Amino acid sequence: MHKKRTKMTARILEELDHIPRAEKGSAQNELRMLFWFWRSKDLAREPDVPAARALDASVATLRETYPYFQPLIDREFFGIGGEI
Repeated sequence: MHKKRTKMTARILEELDHIPRAEKGSAQNELRMLFWFWRSKDLAREPDVPAARALDASVATLRETYPYFQPLIDREFFGIGGEI
């Protein structure tokens, strides 16, 4: 179990490199925390699910509080061409 969790954590940390940090308390940093949460849940159930699914869930959750939030992300990495 530890090996699986360690591998999952390393994968999420690598993916988080494509979601930049911002100032403390910012919506962007909340995005990073939500991404960790959703991505962990996804990977625990389906190891092959794309990272974009967790990103979409994270942005949708944030937009409940910040309706005009525009995430800073590596669009190419997540395979996103248009608006999120």
